Amino acid sequence: MTTSKIAVGYVRCSTEMQEDSPEQQIKEIEAFAVRRGYILKECYVDFGESGTTFDQRPQFLRLKDAVENEPDFQAVICYDESRWGRAIDSEENTYWRVHFRKHGIEVVLVKTSIDPQHEYAPMLKSFESIQASQYSKNLSGLTLRGAKANKDYSNGGTAPYGYVRLAVN
Repeated sequence: MTTSKIAVGYVRCSTEMQEDSPEQQIKEIEAFAVRRGYILKECYVDFGESGTTFDQRPQFLRLKDAVENEPDFQAVICYDESRWGRAIDSEENTYWRVHFRKHGIEVVLVKTSIDPQHEYAPMLKSFESIQASQYSKNLSGLTLRGAKANKDYSNGGTAPYGYVRLAVN
């Protein structure tokens, strides 16, 4: 008889306009947990929080505190690498995975093509982190290009450094 592992979920979406995203991620995490024999205890949800930093996400920080203080779970299940993080320094994604592992907690992704038992898994995980990080950098460049095309006004959200936020009807 196999013993089920206790897990928590971690869910993140960047903007409040993605109102259905947390619920969709939770459903995928719940289904994954059932398929893999995890008992899902709770989900930590950072709603409207950027993935480019870990230290400014309230629920991630709450999760980190739980991991560091005798957690009653063995795994964190996250939908995919981009939901885990899109840190500007892609190695930060890996850093937090290793930090959690040092506390006995594995970070498991629902959507990944990487077999964690494969000898090249660490390298392939690094590529996933780099890809997620690069996506944010590319999106930032596109946003800045759009702001410049709009005569130096931002298209929404926080205006890039040096630009003015102005509501236009």
